[in-house]
Amino acid sequence: QSNEIEESFVSPILGFPPKPPARMYFLFGKPVHINQEIVKNHKAVQATYEDLKAEVEGGIKYLLQKRNSDPYSNFVQRFLY
Repeated sequence: QSNEIEESFVSPILGFPPKPPARMYFLFGKPVHINQEIVKNHKAVQATYEDLKAEVEGGIKYLLQKRNSDPYSNFVQRFLY
């Protein structure tokens, strides 16, 4: 007897009409510089982590606000512009 599992391909179901591409929002924060002194010091690592976490959370909050107030978030408005 063979222990092989038979595979069957199921193609993805696309909605009709297909959705237009969503708008992407990006934010690049300040660079994080890590050196050996920071890596060796647990408190410095924790402080760097907390700072970075706060930066990322603040960036996400900012981008969500911008996305909600974006006048061109609708594909048709963006396309016609």
